[in-house]
Amino acid sequence: MFNCYLLFVTICFLDAHDDGYFATSRGNNCYIVRKQKSIFLIIVIIIVIIPIIFFVVIIIGGERFRELQYVSIIECCKSIDAALILHQIEEETAALFRERNIQLQMNTPKTLPMQGDASLLYSLFRNIFSNTLTYATDATYFRVQAKASAGKYFFTFTDNGPGVPNEHLPHIFERFYRIDKGRSRRLGGTGLGLAIVKNIALQYGGSVTASQTPGGGLTIDIELSV
Repeated sequence: MFNCYLLFVTICFLDAHDDGYFATSRGNNCYIVRKQKSIFLIIVIIIVIIPIIFFVVIIIGGERFRELQYVSIIECCKSIDAALILHQIEEETAALFRERNIQLQMNTPKTLPMQGDASLLYSLFRNIFSNTLTYATDATYFRVQAKASAGKYFFTFTDNGPGVPNEHLPHIFERFYRIDKGRSRRLGGTGLGLAIVKNIALQYGGSVTASQTPGGGLTIDIELSV
């Protein structure tokens, strides 16, 4: 980028020289600059002043961006209700669960107020619902539970589908991780859903874990700070 800019400066200088903007004549042992001073000034602005302003803006903007990266998501967002978001997703996915003969069981309080970003919390919960719809092919139920304790919310999502082998459980929240690549391609999974879940949970100062459901299936536990 700097090389391109240097080439541009050189071309401007040569063009100005060829047009006589730097042409001088000897008189009384001094140089007399010709009348094109205004055009010369424009060239100076293009070559010197504008790049300085450009780089100052980049430096200041970069520092500001780095500052914003460390602002807690909870500090900059609004009051939301996790229970309402869960029930919204329940309504959106109820027909899909019925089509798959999976009983959707919701056991959550009427309200779960907290500070945060509604769209992020929606994405967290919706990805878990979608993961169940995609991979819990033989499940007969999907249970959602939530409770509040000691300034935190605890969410548990349980199904009795095929489950996940123990050796894969520590990795299912990694990006693009696939237990069975052939099955994932066939079912349309991207390998990003649970990674998004983990990332959002961490932004809320929480955590997410996975375990086998007793008797078979997958259980996901999420802890969020409120």
